[in-house]
Amino acid sequence: MRSISSASGQQEGSLTLSPDHLGPLEVRISIDKDSAQVWFGAQQADTRAALSEALPRLRELFAGAGLSLGEAGVSHEMPRHEARQSPGSAVRG
Repeated sequence: MRSISSASGQQEGSLTLSPDHLGPLEVRISIDKDSAQVWFGAQQADTRAALSEALPRLRELFAGAGLSLGEAGVSHEMPRHEARQSPGSAVRG
């Protein structure tokens, strides 16, 4: 896991996984004040579908922790640092 903090208070992190049953998976999260942006990249279609279906629950979990889920998305490609530019399917809050 990589974590980056900036002087402006924005925090970012990423995690790359490779479970046999899900295939390669990358998660990027950025938190600025009380809002989070989360992007998932997965090569397998079933994994992308499961992640997309779980986004409303993720929104609930963030709300329970006092954070809003501003933007979230699931893509075939691994999320880049500027993931907001080209998500495969995005949910905006």
